Amino acid sequence: MTMHPRTVIVTVLLTAAVFAALGADRPANSTSARLYSAELLVGQCAPQAYADGDVYTVYGLGQGVDMNCSPGVGGTGVTPFVVSSAGSLTNLSVSAEGYSGSVDANVIVNGSTTVLSCSLVLTSSAPATCSDASPSHSVKVNAGDTLQVQLTLHQQGTGYLELLSAQASIEKLTLIKVQP
Repeated sequence: MTMHPRTVIVTVLLTAAVFAALGADRPANSTSARLYSAELLVGQCAPQAYADGDVYTVYGLGQGVDMNCSPGVGGTGVTPFVVSSAGSLTNLSVSAEGYSGSVDANVIVNGSTTVLSCSLVLTSSAPATCSDASPSHSVKVNAGDTLQVQLTLHQQGTGYLELLSAQASIEKLTLIKVQP
């Protein structure tokens, strides 16, 4: 199944705590409405990973393509997603299928690992999922920044280690308008 990026417009009433997590300058007692564009960036691939410590980069993040993951940190041959406007990355979600291992997923911005990450355990061919929706793990990005999701595979026990497929999604929020 090929997923494609999509953009939706939502109106959200944010509390002072959420303003702080997004890095916005708002008084503690402010409850103004803010209009955001929310873009869902999705990438998926079939890494065919078999070794403890293998590192793969999800291909096609935000580009709506389904291919093999690219091996290595930074993903040899993977064109990173280029952010078109400033905003905040939130809500990393990863789903994977495989056997006898675990996967660490990390969001990489401009080649550096960010706080947006999660881990999952592969126990059978049933999908495993993880997510990072912590408000304190919002990552600010600017137009022109590059974005990738890196997957690191780890052996669990003595079973056959294999990562069959993986999908990652990240939400990018862009402030459009503040309504007092």
